[in-house]
Amino acid sequence: MDPDTGLPSRDTVNTFLTARDWRASATATTRFYGTFNFRNSKSVKAIRHVVTPSFGTSYTPFIDRNVYAFSGEDGDLEAFNPYAAGRFVPGNTREAWNINGSIGNNLEMKVRDKSKEKLTYKKVKIIENFAVSSNYNLIADSLNLGNISMRGFTTLFKNVRLNYNSSHTAYQRNESGQNINEFLAERGRLLRMRSASFALSTSLRSGNKRKEKKDVPEDITPEQEDYINANPDRFVDWDVPWTLNINYSMNLTRRFDGEQQADTNDIRQSVLFNGDVTIFKNWKIGFNSGYDFTAKELTTTTLNLYWDLHCWEFTANWIPFGDRQSFSLQLNIKSSLLQDLKLQARGGPDGVVF
Repeated sequence: MDPDTGLPSRDTVNTFLTARDWRASATATTRFYGTFNFRNSKSVKAIRHVVTPSFGTSYTPFIDRNVYAFSGEDGDLEAFNPYAAGRFVPGNTREAWNINGSIGNNLEMKVRDKSKEKLTYKKVKIIENFAVSSNYNLIADSLNLGNISMRGFTTLFKNVRLNYNSSHTAYQRNESGQNINEFLAERGRLLRMRSASFALSTSLRSGNKRKEKKDVPEDITPEQEDYINANPDRFVDWDVPWTLNINYSMNLTRRFDGEQQADTNDIRQSVLFNGDVTIFKNWKIGFNSGYDFTAKELTTTTLNLYWDLHCWEFTANWIPFGDRQSFSLQLNIKSSLLQDLKLQARGGPDGVVF
């Protein structure tokens, strides 16, 4: 005990403490298929709509991790978290009994494949997935309905990926911008958007020099092959002369303005791009950059050089401008057994380090 406060000493641990959470849940899901056929059309054969509803329940008990003790001359009751000195500090959990629900949608169409002379059809994805989800807390004293989330993604023109996410609330708010226990529907409005994000991405690359599948070296284990296939951006592919990846994102956050009693939209937009190009037989240059439309400036730009020296390899990385302006050079042996045998040099505004 601390003689000054009367509380247990916090700088001495004389026991083994564990913090555990537990919860119980159950979920049921199914699928409904609906198909609309176009009998008199040769361009479109059918449209299929798949609805995937999912409903469940979950229970989380109340857990109070605080320790209470009397302290001071007046004997006031104080509370503290005994895990506060640890690296991971678990907190208290509120009791909740939720009814969870979501509805997913998939929309596909069969159209005529004009690339073939024979009358054949191919499948085209219109909406790969669009889902709406929320929850309802049965034992909360107010604001039982949680935020309504909407998310979706699909592929356009074969190589353009589109993603959408948004969060909405069904409650009205007071003059301070806090939600109150009254639905917007009482005033003829269904939902109010809180945030949204939209992203577009595409990948362009030149034709492969080798149309046949590249043979896997004999000294690569199956685990290494799986890692290479799962992380292609970390390895140099000499069979593709150039690649270009472009990612555009827009994030919208709605903030309440107390003076105007209305929402203000905080919009951030940026585009990121990276790629590489083979300039000589064993030389490849890569780049990574972007542009922040809100700040009206380039993001961190990196230029990379890779030189294949057969048993050795040389890499150079350069950040030409910005707060992280620096460069690094490395010459190392390719073999994983001798990966610690390497020469390195790094430099920045403060000098060069070897």
